[in-house]
Amino acid sequence: ESRAEIRGSGAIAQGPGSVAVAGDVHGPIHTGTGNIVQNITQYVTNPPPIRTIFRDIGELFKRNRLLIGLTFALQIPLAILFFAYRDRYLLSDWIYLTLAFLLAFVGWRWLKLIRERPPRATLRRSLYLTSLITLAWVSILSHQTWTMAHPRKFLDNQFGIAVSTFGEGTNSRSSRLGREITQQLLDDLNEAIRQESGRVRIGKETTRDPATLRIGVVREDLQATEDGERVGAELVLWGRVLEEKKGSEIHFQALETPDITDNPSFPQTMLVETGLRSKIALTSTNPVDVMNAVSAQNAVIIHYSLGLYYYLNLDFESAVDQFESALDYAKPATSKTNLVDPAIVYYYLGKSYQFLEKYEEAQAALEEAARLNPKEPAIALAQAYNQRAMGHEEEKQNALQRAIDLCNRLPSTKAVIYDRALAYEGQGDLEAALREYEALLREEPDFFIAYLSSARILSQFDRYDEAMARYQQAARLADGQAAKQAWLSLDLGSLYERMKQPDEALAQYSQAIALDPTLSGPYFRRAQFYEKTGMINAASQDYQKLAEISSQPHWAHETFAEFLRRTGNCTAAVDQYQEALRYPVFNNALTHARLGRAYACSDEQAFPDKQERANDEFKKALRAPGPDEAYIRSEYGWVLAGFGLNQDAIEQLKRSIEVNPGIDTVTMLNLGQLYETVGDTAMAMETYEKVVSRESEIPKEAFEKALQRLANLADKEIE
Repeated sequence: ESRAEIRGSGAIAQGPGSVAVAGDVHGPIHTGTGNIVQNITQYVTNPPPIRTIFRDIGELFKRNRLLIGLTFALQIPLAILFFAYRDRYLLSDWIYLTLAFLLAFVGWRWLKLIRERPPRATLRRSLYLTSLITLAWVSILSHQTWTMAHPRKFLDNQFGIAVSTFGEGTNSRSSRLGREITQQLLDDLNEAIRQESGRVRIGKETTRDPATLRIGVVREDLQATEDGERVGAELVLWGRVLEEKKGSEIHFQALETPDITDNPSFPQTMLVETGLRSKIALTSTNPVDVMNAVSAQNAVIIHYSLGLYYYLNLDFESAVDQFESALDYAKPATSKTNLVDPAIVYYYLGKSYQFLEKYEEAQAALEEAARLNPKEPAIALAQAYNQRAMGHEEEKQNALQRAIDLCNRLPSTKAVIYDRALAYEGQGDLEAALREYEALLREEPDFFIAYLSSARILSQFDRYDEAMARYQQAARLADGQAAKQAWLSLDLGSLYERMKQPDEALAQYSQAIALDPTLSGPYFRRAQFYEKTGMINAASQDYQKLAEISSQPHWAHETFAEFLRRTGNCTAAVDQYQEALRYPVFNNALTHARLGRAYACSDEQAFPDKQERANDEFKKALRAPGPDEAYIRSEYGWVLAGFGLNQDAIEQLKRSIEVNPGIDTVTMLNLGQLYETVGDTAMAMETYEKVVSRESEIPKEAFEKALQRLANLADKEIE
């Protein structure tokens, strides 16, 4: 009774070996008078016998067993959850300590309110304070839980670099050294991005800086890729430090997430062995030596990351600069150790040169990538594309077959099946390509690009219903992703055109432009559609827009120029051809020839010396005509004939046929007519007879025209 009375009144009991109980404490405090601090001070300055201490502690636990039991019951699950997910979600120690303290305090306050039932005035204040603290605890816990359940997503136009915390040791647990390495990598990345961000462009628009996000401790590349995809990153940097008694090994890896390979803007290849890898063995376990080695590797990682960032944002010149810098740092640090495997850097360097239409530089980079990694089919595919652009048909076919052979030697993963399908498609074996795409969809039913690729082939086989079904499946995967929806609309527009539904086709092209105004394809397709349907002004606007936004300005300006020439506006076409020539590419010969043709048909008031200008451009074209020599000479002959230089025209057309005996029949018919014009009937008849002899190879109209002219010449000879 006395103790209950004391506890209720808040008085202090005194006496030798007695227990002091204050209003806020339900347990023994050794001798002394005054408040709890004074009583605890007595324990320190005038320690009692050990038996008394044990007795007092036991009394403390006995009297507060409900509070202590409740505290442990609440704290143990909180601690288990924190330590289970701390590394996975990089949970803050301070947040955990705050939650733990508030939880203990809240539990104590609620228990005190329930047990003591203070007067109404005191109860109101206590209830208000306790509720406020409880609300704060619930808010912090809810926010932390929501953050874990909904990781931050990168914006559509941001390039995400998700950086994992480096693990240390065989189990890759988080450590102080690992966190230091991660922070250094983040700081270096942010500084590099800050210095370079002014150069980031999409067309003529400035885009956002790339983002970095820590995603936790990663133990292997599959988890790194999945975690990166979960937070919306396109590139994941991760690594670990493995320590042994004699030294350390440092592993670096940069991984692409599936969004990169499932992006229709870059559908040409999929790397089987993705990721920029690096491994350095050190004889020292000194953290300073480890940090110095990591600093050297950081330079490679930073330049590679920025290069890929620019590449995906279509700024290929900046991408080339960064990849070249990465290769400078990737050179061996010692005679035995590379900072990084440079094959993937050479691969993306080659791809960047391809988009810049610098095919010779691309070929050199891809050859080096193939030398460093001869088992990667994606490199062979990129080489095939390059050879096609350079007009080397035999080399292209060899590269495609090499890609197929490499794929056949590898396990049938998603990347292998996709690359094999691309190779078959490049060879023109559409049935084999379709089989591969369908096999891929069975393996990966959520692989967006495979739906588009297979639907395009189905539409070429006139299997429109099946193609439409594939596009509908792709629409489900593209929901909420503007870039993919734009590509889907672009493909649907082409399908509707093949199905002779022009209104639906136009609507889809326009929708693609609305979804992604920076995409070149929809403007190009809609411009072609307008031109075919006679809407010349609308077509001109789209071709002009294409020239303004395209990441391949040479092609875009030349495409606009060709449209202007076709529609009779040769003078304006000259300006666009000249603009195209401002962007040097692998072979400008064709552009010079087309500019010469535009001068020839231009208004004399604009170009009084148009004949000289046209001749100059064709001479430039013929200095290094490449695989287009036959076509260039054919065009030159037609221009010379227009200026009345028939004999010179005949020489160019004859040379055209010598370079390519299988050249189109238009060139041979033109040559026959020129022979007629200069009065050489025998040569004219011989030329027409060559055309007639190719009856099974040429259009019926050309055959009948040659036959008619041959008959006319025969009648004249009889007369």
